[in-house]
Amino acid sequence: MTATADRANVGEVKEDREAVETPFRERYDHALDNPRLAKNVTQYQRNWRANRTNAMLEVDFIDLREELRAAKTDAIDRIDHYLDQFKTMAERAGAKVHFAADADEANRLVLDICRERGITEIVKSKSMVSEEVHLNHHLEDAGITPVETDIGEWIVQQAGQRPSHIVGPALHMGRQEVGQLLNRLGHDVGLEDIPRQVQIIKDEIRPHFFTAGAGMTGSNALIAETGTVVTCTNEGNARATSSVP
Repeated sequence: MTATADRANVGEVKEDREAVETPFRERYDHALDNPRLAKNVTQYQRNWRANRTNAMLEVDFIDLREELRAAKTDAIDRIDHYLDQFKTMAERAGAKVHFAADADEANRLVLDICRERGITEIVKSKSMVSEEVHLNHHLEDAGITPVETDIGEWIVQQAGQRPSHIVGPALHMGRQEVGQLLNRLGHDVGLEDIPRQVQIIKDEIRPHFFTAGAGMTGSNALIAETGTVVTCTNEGNARATSSVP
């Protein structure tokens, strides 16, 4: 796990929209001058490679990769057909399907749904697409509190940052930065105690599943034949997000 401020000093947190306005070159130079950031990213890369290798020992990775590549290529080549089929089957199962032409329309659809139901708090999981359209800012501006429930996303949100990677949103932060962030939020936790840090974050997130009026989650796959939304997580939060609220 890893995540905190845009700056080497974790105590100096910048808000997302302020960071977005900072010129790329300035952010780029600042990151290169941060030795802690380089160490965190390097450690993450090494750990990820080792963990992935160990996990793939249980499967025929090469064949699975080729099978998945073929399926994705077919889906992309026939995307309109599969989207229409998914919409038909999902609505047959009781869902309501919306299509958005761009970021503004996507944000407006979510806001309209929340307003229609008087939603003031929404829990989110697997929400990288919503990061791309800056949905959280639109929700907050409308008086709706978004709560990220993926541990890495929650860390980044609390630090006032944006994710640094689609799979590891907080990979740029080490346990020391996460510990400092939690201490600033009022928790007494050691800077090296990862299990305790994770437990504190889970304890912070869990109540929101029951107080939120809505849940929002991305998906790893949409199954056109059945209208099924597939999510894969190692935290269980996507299932809670999509069912408890």
